[in-house]
Amino acid sequence: MKEGSRLLLIEDDEVAASSLRQVLCEEGYAVTVVARGDVGLQSVAERNYDVVLTDLRLPGIDGLDLVARLRRSHSRLPVILMTAHGTNEAAIEATKRGAFTGAESRRLPRRNFAKTCSTVLTSSP
Repeated sequence: MKEGSRLLLIEDDEVAASSLRQVLCEEGYAVTVVARGDVGLQSVAERNYDVVLTDLRLPGIDGLDLVARLRRSHSRLPVILMTAHGTNEAAIEATKRGAFTGAESRRLPRRNFAKTCSTVLTSSP
């Protein structure tokens, strides 16, 4: 990871968002948090991010639709989809729509998300 990499975290659960933000900031990311998919899409249009970490279930635009829209408008922007409600079907669909790593479970230790983001950033063009 490059120090100060800009990460957009799209998460409607305030406790999860706060916890993830804290861990990601400790790992050196500059984190912007929004709680709605449509607001996240607007934020990407207005600012440059190095990676997007988004929940599957969101108000406004759900995570799968968000991934598809971001692929069309920002095809080189890595997107990681996470969910506490993950299924194999959701992971497959996320990959089909262009999510970089498919679905992650929010039940994983928070540090795993920082590691995943780092891996995505180092392997992205």
